[in-house]
Amino acid sequence: MIDAMIAIAAAGLISVGVIKGMDRLAKRIVENEKMVLSIIRQKGEASGLQIVDISKGHLGQGIHSTLRKLEDEGLLKSYIDIPARGGRPSIMYNLTQAGLRESLRHEIDVLQRTL
Repeated sequence: MIDAMIAIAAAGLISVGVIKGMDRLAKRIVENEKMVLSIIRQKGEASGLQIVDISKGHLGQGIHSTLRKLEDEGLLKSYIDIPARGGRPSIMYNLTQAGLRESLRHEIDVLQRTL
């Protein structure tokens, strides 16, 4: 995709700066998805609010769209948790087998880069 955008920039239809900004945004989105998968893998399951809290604010406004995207891709599944003693229901997320594989693949990549 980036190669196609570079070709468009070469044709003068879009600036190289815009392409670099889009590339940084795409990488940040992917990193956010990896962070969400990692947090849920470590906790077993989590709500959107718990994920934001654990990430210490690195994940914020876009958390629900990220969770929805990961669920649409088959990496997460969700259910509604209704507290036994009242309170607000929460949507809880846990990993599918594909999500677990993807999370572990990312962890292995990180470990290999640090060795």
